[in-house]
Amino acid sequence: MKKLFSLCALLSCLLFMTTSATSQVVLTATGGALAGSYTTVKQAFDSINSGYHQGAITISITLSTTETASCVLNSSGAGTYHCHRE
Repeated sequence: MKKLFSLCALLSCLLFMTTSATSQVVLTATGGALAGSYTTVKQAFDSINSGYHQGAITISITLSTTETASCVLNSSGAGTYHCHRE
């Protein structure tokens, strides 16, 4: 059973590294879905706002993104943060 768990953990890690290598926005979280990869910041924010990712969340921008729409990250009790295009 321990070997099966280790194998599953290794495969999950390899899958995450493969997905993150081709994604512009990579997200990790301590609750809900623990990892995700997105092509825009808006997609990542929408996923967080829906509750899919929870807890302490880290977003890494690994490549350039083209944001074609405004994006909003809701914060519990602290208002709303906006993502601005330049």
